[in-house]
Amino acid sequence: MGQGISRRKFVVGTASLAAIGAVAACGGSENGAESGEEIVEPGTKLAALDEIPEGDSELITTQDGTEIIITRTSANDAKAFSAICTHKGCTVMAGSTPLMCPCHGSTFDPKTGENIGGPAPRPLPEVAIEVVDGEIRAV
Repeated sequence: MGQGISRRKFVVGTASLAAIGAVAACGGSENGAESGEEIVEPGTKLAALDEIPEGDSELITTQDGTEIIITRTSANDAKAFSAICTHKGCTVMAGSTPLMCPCHGSTFDPKTGENIGGPAPRPLPEVAIEVVDGEIRAV
């Protein structure tokens, strides 16, 4: 055997590095929701209140691609949360009660964003909103 690396060791080592990279990518990195930064630009119109039936939730994608879940909690009010699961970064499904992450089964309360089941370690980060003249806007 020479001093060089064998083909087998090279292939195994390369595959191992690729696997580590894939796991790191799925592990969730610091994003605006976790680091305390704004999730949505203040003043951004997210939806019209009457587009969401009372007691239901909708997945909204902003112009910049941010995914938000808005739950209409009453005739005149709503709550909004990041739609990104705090477990592995998958998009949480709206319209179900509870809200559910399809990747690993975490569930969240649609009115509070609190984790009520599954492996997610934290609640869905809340998006500050206000309802003015029937429009839901980020604050």
